[in-house]
Amino acid sequence: MGLFFACMGVGLAVEPWIGPSAAGAPQVWVADRDASLLRGLDDDLIDGRSHVVGWPLAVATAADGGLWVARSGNATNAFGARLLELSERGTEQGELWLEGFHDLDALADGRALCLERLQDGSGRLWRVDAQATPRLLMQAAGLRHVRASGLLAWCGGEDGRLLQVDVAAGGVLALACMPAPILGLRVTADGGAWVALGGSSPVLARLDARLARMAQAPLESLVAFDVLPDGGGPWTLERAGAILRARTRDGRPRLEVDLTILPEARHVLALPDGGALVASPGGIVRFDAHGSPQPGQGGFAWISGWCRASPPDD
Repeated sequence: MGLFFACMGVGLAVEPWIGPSAAGAPQVWVADRDASLLRGLDDDLIDGRSHVVGWPLAVATAADGGLWVARSGNATNAFGARLLELSERGTEQGELWLEGFHDLDALADGRALCLERLQDGSGRLWRVDAQATPRLLMQAAGLRHVRASGLLAWCGGEDGRLLQVDVAAGGVLALACMPAPILGLRVTADGGAWVALGGSSPVLARLDARLARMAQAPLESLVAFDVLPDGGGPWTLERAGAILRARTRDGRPRLEVDLTILPEARHVLALPDGGALVASPGGIVRFDAHGSPQPGQGGFAWISGWCRASPPDD
């Protein structure tokens, strides 16, 4: 029953806007695709700062407080894409045109890593500097995911390849062939990563900085996952978005939350306090580190991506 009342804010009838004077500094940036807005939510999920951006698909926070935004021409990632650089005040600094879009992350020095989707199915990895100035780092078939870690880009493919790419000079520094398609990856504060693998027996694996496997645990129909900023275990959204699990550092579930009250849950974001945010297209619910629901927020048109507002620190 507590979860029901916490989710009341998810209904589309709830008005999400409260004026800037009532809101604190943004802690999370949300790409509200169909509203053509980036929404900056404070600790109470109050929308206190918004930027108008046409059809945003993904957002990443730069070290200088600015934002990198991947956007589309028609609410999908199949009608071309653009990478937009915004200053802290929301002023456009530059834009890079792309054939399509796969993934986006920000480096600690403020630059972006953008994975472009090409019509032949391959992925093209760009390092994007100030004023959206691009440098091509690599192109390979099947690339789908990228995450920044120091001067490295971790890249994962649907063919199971996991690569470490030199962000400064380009070139592959390390390669691991995983036994199944890579569904997603998140880097950790110690230079390693969590990697979600699909196939007939999906697993979540923790790797060290040299790509050696340290732990793994089975998954149920993974939708999304994220890792805690302090290096703790991940939060996973599983079973078609109906189950939220908090996991230990070796990947084992430590608690489970039934999400059937939140239809179509498809995004999870781990928070510095150990909790997590879970989003459906129209709304967000917050859970504390013990899995207890907290007040949520609704009224979004279609949540397509989000990121923590704090810049990368690795």
